[in-house]
Amino acid sequence: MKGKHALLGTVAAIALLAAACTAGGGGATPSTTPTVNPSVSHAPVTITLWTFFTNPEFKEFNTVISDFEQKYPWITVNTVPGKDDTAVLNAIHSGTAPDVAQEGIPDNAAEYCSTNAYLDLRPYINADHVNLKSLVPPGALAYTSYKGNQCMLPTLTDAYGLYYNTDMFQKAGIAGPPKTYSEFLEDVKKLTQLNADGSIKVAGFLPLQSGDYELANFENGVYSNAQWYSADGESQLATDPRFAQVLQFVKSMADWFGYDKLNRWFAGHGGEDTEFSPSNLFENQKVAMDFDG
Repeated sequence: MKGKHALLGTVAAIALLAAACTAGGGGATPSTTPTVNPSVSHAPVTITLWTFFTNPEFKEFNTVISDFEQKYPWITVNTVPGKDDTAVLNAIHSGTAPDVAQEGIPDNAAEYCSTNAYLDLRPYINADHVNLKSLVPPGALAYTSYKGNQCMLPTLTDAYGLYYNTDMFQKAGIAGPPKTYSEFLEDVKKLTQLNADGSIKVAGFLPLQSGDYELANFENGVYSNAQWYSADGESQLATDPRFAQVLQFVKSMADWFGYDKLNRWFAGHGGEDTEFSPSNLFENQKVAMDFDG
């Protein structure tokens, strides 16, 4: 679960956009003078905020919103849980967009910013004299903007990496984490344990693109140094050979396990529902290595 401080980006977005419609355009022109002084009388404002969070994270998220409302008592924030990027886009297209939307991943920033699906926040940021560069790392600003249009703000960020069970590594005679994909596959083979009937007892890794906890092409592309966009802003998903190479690698690992065997094992241990539960496969030593953030 994300802590309160990791969620402050959303609160900052609320403060910046208290008088504007966030998604879909048509907001009020920002004042050149900051208007968020809690000691000054303000007209009541109600903001609708859609978030991808559901319980238990949604309950924790609302404690942050409550802190915000106490600091700025003239602002009421109506939070709506369980809204993914598809729901947000459908609302924009139908003219029923919320004031603020919080999405789980920034993959669509280029599209949102270039099409004005989300408002450019720079006028509001400048009006409130917020120095984002002093608050936010350059990388986080880069993936929430496009060609100078800061249509999104970072809410939280995950530091992705390879987690591995050191006890299992030691028992398998592995000195340290793999540095290449070929080493990775060899370690998976060493770490995987089978039952007497040939079924999987412990998986060295879980290479299911459609079911593994955090094995997504967004992260795989970063690990492989694949380039999402060319210099002219065109998608390179189908043209950068590194995307195909990493997909081939993941498939080769799934083929080694046996795709059907791997799916049966995963489903038999609770599947995707175990990621955020006490039955998490890595935490229960059913998986030896895991990508996570």
